Amino acid sequence: MSLMCRFRDDYEVTGIELDTMVEIAWNQEGVIGSRMTGAGFGGCTISIVKKDAVDKVYCRMLERNIRKKLGWILIFYVVNISDGAKNYECVCRNRKISGIFGKNGLVLPEDRILVTNLILDSIGIVDYVEFSSEERKEIEKYVENVKYPTEILDNITEWAARNGKLIANTTTFKDLLNAKIMGQILPRTSEISKSFLGKNMEMKNRESATDYFYEISKQSNYIRTDRIAKNMYWNYKNKYGELEITVNLSKPEKIQKKSQWQK
Repeated sequence: MSLMCRFRDDYEVTGIELDTMVEIAWNQEGVIGSRMTGAGFGGCTISIVKKDAVDKVYCRMLERNIRKKLGWILIFYVVNISDGAKNYECVCRNRKISGIFGKNGLVLPEDRILVTNLILDSIGIVDYVEFSSEERKEIEKYVENVKYPTEILDNITEWAARNGKLIANTTTFKDLLNAKIMGQILPRTSEISKSFLGKNMEMKNRESATDYFYEISKQSNYIRTDRIAKNMYWNYKNKYGELEITVNLSKPEKIQKKSQWQK
């Protein structure tokens, strides 16, 4: 109430119409608060109203009183509180991802906003959260100490699974989203091929080109370093050389489950 009074009395950016709508709302049962919205000099107010009072108490009474006093017919937009607060954590992780790939050189500074928006779109978030200077410093500190995006991508896919963004909460669909996100970050295939072949020709060394491709595969989370770390392996030396025996624990066997999305 005090903020609305400051708009009206100190800044004088309201008007008889806004003042009347807000004052009537303040006196309605079930209204928690009401004020003008926007830059002023317009005809919009925003009110927080108890759910069971929206139609009968608030809309009807306000419409009746405004029509009587000002001769206006009002338009109401009834909305619910959004899940913006829930999205904050995911948007923060998105910022960390773009920071990691910016540090690795896969995302250039001029492309960062574009990549951020593409990633948000791929997980169904339409709103972006602005961060305070303290939050930005915390994100930058995190980025400095991270080389590969595995943990952040896993957190985002877990968020997507919890919030109904996946067809099913399975490793397969999480990996598909993981790949979709990385598709918004990585250069096109032609650019990677050009870099691979260029390193091979320039250095005249297949090993350096292979190292480049191996590293970008880890940076893109295509090679899952976290899963490979779970594997069991032994080295066996024989007259032909050294043989590595591996038990693959990095990719669990597919659970046979009949569902509408599995053929």
